[in-house]
Amino acid sequence: MTWIQSAGLLVFFVLLYAALLLIFENKIIFHPSRYPEGFWEPASVGVVAQDIYFTAEDGVKLHGWFIPARNAVATLLWFHGNAGNLSHRLDNIQRLTPLNFLYLITEATDVVKANLMNRESIWILGRLIRRFLQWMEYPLMPCFFLGVP
Repeated sequence: MTWIQSAGLLVFFVLLYAALLLIFENKIIFHPSRYPEGFWEPASVGVVAQDIYFTAEDGVKLHGWFIPARNAVATLLWFHGNAGNLSHRLDNIQRLTPLNFLYLITEATDVVKANLMNRESIWILGRLIRRFLQWMEYPLMPCFFLGVP
């Protein structure tokens, strides 16, 4: 086989691969799961989670789970992104529980999705956490973000 034939074969397989990607695009791209799909009984696996509903500063209504901890040392604000839903994070929550954090897992607001590195977005997140902790009557403490796009 000459190098021209090898190059032609390589181009053929690359084009075939690209065509297959286009044909099966809707099967490959992730589509988030919507309620009630998933496992929505966290207490049955030992995770004590409270369903919470609140409005972010930008007006977006959010749903999340609040997982309290006795003598918490910090807060973890967790935006799970587009992969699945809250119920798909139960195993991760179980693994993180020994850290003794307060956990708030919720959807990201449009502001966060648009640009995390924007200084204003970080301040909005900070105010969101502060408002939430005041609403839950917890003292302010260090906060960490996880999963922010």
